Amino acid sequence: MGNCFGKSSAQRRHDNWKATGIVVSRDGGLCSIPSNVLAIAGTVRTLDVSNNAISDLAEQDLQGFSQLQRLVLAGNRLRQLPRSICTLSQLKHLALDSNKLMQLPAELGQLQRLEVLLLQGNQLTALPDALGSCKALKTLSVSRNRLAALPHALGGCSSLQELDVSSNHLSSLPVSLGSLSKLKVLQADANSIAAVPGELLQGCGELHTLSLHSNPITPAELEGTAGYREYDARRRCRTAKQNMQRPGMQAGVHTCMRAGRQMMVC
Repeated sequence: MGNCFGKSSAQRRHDNWKATGIVVSRDGGLCSIPSNVLAIAGTVRTLDVSNNAISDLAEQDLQGFSQLQRLVLAGNRLRQLPRSICTLSQLKHLALDSNKLMQLPAELGQLQRLEVLLLQGNQLTALPDALGSCKALKTLSVSRNRLAALPHALGGCSSLQELDVSSNHLSSLPVSLGSLSKLKVLQADANSIAAVPGELLQGCGELHTLSLHSNPITPAELEGTAGYREYDARRRCRTAKQNMQRPGMQAGVHTCMRAGRQMMVC
């Protein structure tokens, strides 16, 4: 049996990274991905270097991470991404929130297994059309950016369930969002949205949460949108199901369910 007591803490940490495939090095003031991590890149499945001081990634920095499924770069100083990030064919979770990104690579659509993309708190003014090719994407957060519009191609994200576009400069939502048949939650607070396309409420048959606080659209205008009654029935139904687990709420729940029964089966 080998003697592990002679190893330094750094060596033990490196051995653990290599054995588990999980590399976590947060809050360390890093300016780049450490060389000892790059040396084992081919075995890493999770890389978390959040809350550091990384401002730039070279193309070769990510090329060796052939098994990477989860990449967390949140809370750094990134202004751009290398194209090589789009070659991470196993990637499922990509966290880039709280950086200084101004644009995304046009090749982003190559990430065919990507399920979660977190981009909140950056300086993005547009999203690439290629994003619509991310067919496995379930969660997309682009809140707190500078987006003036969403690409029509976003309607191609056929697995999308949660979309957060709050705190941008949006004046409208694209009709193509109505193609997102699995969309359940749409957060669009703090924009300049004056109307919601009826195609969205009619086409998104699983949508139960639509948040439009701090927008010009009024409740009366939203209620007059085609598909609103069906959406409202889903919303009420979900609230009723949640309330069923709260003591003393059953009577109100049954009333709510009876009210929505003609429009949707709970």
